[in-house]
Amino acid sequence: MLNDPNTVHKLIILYMLNKTQFMMTHTQLKDIFLSKEWMSYFSFQNVIAELVESKLIAEHKTKVTQKYNITDEGITTLSFFEDKIDDEVKNEINEYLAQNKIKIKLESSITGDFTEGPNNNYIAYLDIIDGKDTLIKMELEMPDADAALTICEKWKNNASKIYKYIIEQLL
Repeated sequence: MLNDPNTVHKLIILYMLNKTQFMMTHTQLKDIFLSKEWMSYFSFQNVIAELVESKLIAEHKTKVTQKYNITDEGITTLSFFEDKIDDEVKNEINEYLAQNKIKIKLESSITGDFTEGPNNNYIAYLDIIDGKDTLIKMELEMPDADAALTICEKWKNNASKIYKYIIEQLL
């Protein structure tokens, strides 16, 4: 079973999620796997789906993004099989996480989602969360889903600047 490449890939994902203190986005996980050429896009999708289905990782999905974290079952599974992950791969993961810690934290801390509101409008929910603390939380009413989606996407790219601007204006 451990000779199956998908099993090793699952262990690598569990290892990554266990090593970071933040949830990782689907894009972050996909980018490292594809850039390192550890597997194809379709294999990656399959492995993620199997990990979620087996409850080894938890998926947090919104209309805008997907984030994952390791579950207690995933931690237990990893503890039994972590030694099956090649040390070179572990070193690459540790190096990647060290070099991208701030980026991963920022992308995990900034959330934007929207839902349909009353009166045929949409509500965009925008947050910056630092650990367990909410730094800012906004709800913006938008006329349609496209506007709400645009707001959420722009928030992801500009939240730090917007937060800084708001704080400067209020202090």
